Amino acid sequence: MQTIFDIAKPKRNAIWVIFYSYALDPDDGIYYDAQPILQMSYKLMMLAYNMDDDTFSPGYGAPLRLQNEVQLGFKLVKWIKGIEFDEHFFEMDGSLAGYNNGHEFFGYRQSI
Repeated sequence: MQTIFDIAKPKRNAIWVIFYSYALDPDDGIYYDAQPILQMSYKLMMLAYNMDDDTFSPGYGAPLRLQNEVQLGFKLVKWIKGIEFDEHFFEMDGSLAGYNNGHEFFGYRQSI
């Protein structure tokens, strides 16, 4: 993730990193997940495109997946097609612009 930060140079007011996936939500909208920017700057955060020197197959999240080691397992976004840095993401309507998988069961930001 540090490489993405270095290239993108997020604005100071950005507090969320939003990951957009090729996957669709249950209503055929865009699947996305928002992560706190501070957490995404941890050294354990990574965007992975291979495992054991072999590129991911679609089942493992090709072309790119988020590996977040400090949140519960449902925060591993697969099939990433875009990343955005923003001040907030709550304007996104869940049925039209995306879906935060698991929020109805666990709430937002369940750290371990």
